[in-house]
Amino acid sequence: MEELTIFFGTNFLLIIGFVLAFIFLFLGIGSLKKKRLIDDVPTSKIKGVFIGLVELFVKTKPCNLKRSYVSETECVYYDYTISEQVREKRTVTYRDSKGRTRTKTKTVYVWKNVDSGGNADPFFVYDDTGEIRVDPYKAKVEAVPVCDITCGRNDPLYFSKGPETEFFNSTHRRRFVEYAIKPEEELYIMGQARERIDAVAPEIAYDEFASMFLISHKSEERITKGLKLKNIGFLIASMAAIIILSVVHSGYEPLAYRYYGTVNFSALLLPTLIVATGWFILWFITVYNSLRRLKNSVVQAEKQIDILLKRRYDLIPNLVNTVRGMAKYEKETLELATKLRSEFKAKNTQDTLGIIIERYPDLKSNSSFKSLNKELVDTENRIELARNYYNNVCTFFNTRLTTFPDMVIAKMTGLKSFELFKFSQTEGANDTEIDLGQK
Repeated sequence: MEELTIFFGTNFLLIIGFVLAFIFLFLGIGSLKKKRLIDDVPTSKIKGVFIGLVELFVKTKPCNLKRSYVSETECVYYDYTISEQVREKRTVTYRDSKGRTRTKTKTVYVWKNVDSGGNADPFFVYDDTGEIRVDPYKAKVEAVPVCDITCGRNDPLYFSKGPETEFFNSTHRRRFVEYAIKPEEELYIMGQARERIDAVAPEIAYDEFASMFLISHKSEERITKGLKLKNIGFLIASMAAIIILSVVHSGYEPLAYRYYGTVNFSALLLPTLIVATGWFILWFITVYNSLRRLKNSVVQAEKQIDILLKRRYDLIPNLVNTVRGMAKYEKETLELATKLRSEFKAKNTQDTLGIIIERYPDLKSNSSFKSLNKELVDTENRIELARNYYNNVCTFFNTRLTTFPDMVIAKMTGLKSFELFKFSQTEGANDTEIDLGQK
């Protein structure tokens, strides 16, 4: 026990250096994880939002508007903080010129929170393909500041928006800070998509298992650049902490001067190598997990295409039966219906429907046909978006596998690239036939 006490006593600065170095190291790796997550998730269109982690670049829809509390700005979301400056007496311990311990009392000025709040009701965002609801509950919201005012008691804002009572020893100064998301404001959103409880539609909302839920007025490039700078900054701080404290530690070690006459550089090298090794291990794990997550996203995107193709396949027989009933089994219509069935996986399904509608305009008034046609058109659009999303994820993944240093980790772990989706006119040739004969 005595030896342990001596060890910690003589190596106190070195231990502090290790603690600080690894704290900065984990903070840097955390920034790297967030950056790679944002880089690895392609930006989706709202129409192509599927269940899972999605990234959107959208505008806020000007509906269900409210007014913020402090500045009364028209917005869809806001939060505010009101703080008050107070004087505090603090006792400070110091050493005088003769090395004696002294104490003195000094006055410091601090800001204390007196009120905060906001409105985080769900709001809608949109792009050129549709709209979707966003529930900002528990999201990290980076909104634009709409109010940052520091004022005294003579300002009407001081009591009209702040509480009537003040802190003891108040300097009678208050600061009002408010952030808001305005209508038609461009937003970057990274979050989990899920099915709404009140409607058959997706929404972006908090999920405890989601890697990130961010709503920001900043661009994706600006966010990732900030995370990259944080990663580099924390890495430099980590290495600096261990190097500086190792130098100080070894510089005051009597044996260092006895044998080297200067700083013990061997005592400096070993801690630095330990921290560098720790950084490399954490970096390797982060990059590998990022590649695995991206691979799983490719597989998930491929399965989503299969689900939509199955949905299209299920819609076709109902459309064929509707067309056949309206056209009274005319030969030409049956031929078009047959063509519709044979092309149920092709891109020109809507073109075939257009020919049928032109020939038999009464179909437009048939509610069943209109409903089925709308669902089919919607499915076609989703298939196109799903294929584009799949190709985007594949491109991200394949690029990672051919870019240093990810390519080294990919070869070490046996990760293989995926082929991009290529449309083929022969799709669906082997699918089950649908009986078009008269019953």
